Amino acid sequence: LMDLEETPILALVPARKGSESVSKKNLRLVKGSPLINYTFKAAFHSEYVTEIYLSTNDKEAIECAGSFPVKVIHRPQEFCTKISTANDVVMHFISQLSKDLVSQNPLIIYLQPTSPLRTAFHIDQALTEMKLNGLRKLVSVVEADVSIYKSFKLNEEGLLRSFFDEKLTNRSRQTLPKVFLPNGAIYVFGVLDFLEHGSIPSNGSYPYIMKGTDSIDIDCEDDLTLIEALMTKYAN
Repeated sequence: LMDLEETPILALVPARKGSESVSKKNLRLVKGSPLINYTFKAAFHSEYVTEIYLSTNDKEAIECAGSFPVKVIHRPQEFCTKISTANDVVMHFISQLSKDLVSQNPLIIYLQPTSPLRTAFHIDQALTEMKLNGLRKLVSVVEADVSIYKSFKLNEEGLLRSFFDEKLTNRSRQTLPKVFLPNGAIYVFGVLDFLEHGSIPSNGSYPYIMKGTDSIDIDCEDDLTLIEALMTKYAN
């Protein structure tokens, strides 16, 4: 089994300036702290994370990182547009690492700031379960409320067409395979595996299943209100 204590585990927090859905999303105060600080705190308190990196073009995010032992990766503007992908961010990050570190094939744990209810507990439990299953890649997921087997698309005439066997669309959900969706909270993968794929690998990854409440991803103003309410409830 992989030795988590011997493997470099690099937490990568992506935080570009600006947001289409929520203004200054990563910096919005949630119970008095900038949203991004909850992710820094989770990485900092993990037993396994060896280094924390912030990939950003945002001076205010860098200021937040100053409260933690975070190394700043200044992300070029070409990778900070609204169409930039996580793969672009990771590829640039790896290009900034030393050849010696890359040769050790460290694990990257990709932690988006929009998942503030993902804690150090989740990170360490996920890594432990992944290790016990003899794997080096993981995606945190949540069980879907609606089965994809009941899904339709529109055909060329604008009429319904089932994605799968039409008979499945009328089956009870309990009789269909469970469906899981990535919740965006935790991605784990090896540097060399990423370079080989040219993207974050997901097929064959260990599924770290999280509760729906812990899986909330900040995407609108209402999500911020909900997160505050849940944090207050958990604190009590």
